Amino acid sequence: DPQPGRYRVTTIIENVEFPRMEGEKDFFWPGQTVGEPQIEYVCLPGDATRVDWLAEPSGPGTCTTEGASGDDSAFRLAVDCVEPGGGGNQVLVTGSASDQGIDMQMAMIMRMPEMEKMTLDGRIMVERVGECE
Repeated sequence: DPQPGRYRVTTIIENVEFPRMEGEKDFFWPGQTVGEPQIEYVCLPGDATRVDWLAEPSGPGTCTTEGASGDDSAFRLAVDCVEPGGGGNQVLVTGSASDQGIDMQMAMIMRMPEMEKMTLDGRIMVERVGECE
């Protein structure tokens, strides 16, 4: 469980492959560049509330998971969702965690029937940097 305090959250998009749609430019989030860290700060004033986002997958599709494996020093989680019409998503999350932060790598593959496969790889690092201000 994370300790209360101020945390630096660093997100790095390491690889993006989105197909070009007719007349569209490549897709990126506003202000996000591949390989360029995006940094923000958050405050956790007290005990964290755990949310099991895999317990009840939402949406019209069917999701399966290999479940979390490992421990805080090295964990792995894989989720595969299939949507009606042939689309779907695959997500693989690996990393390590402590009460001072988390270092997590994520690989995503998204498929939509009307488009080519899209992929995104990224890294999220969360590090406790002090007390909340």
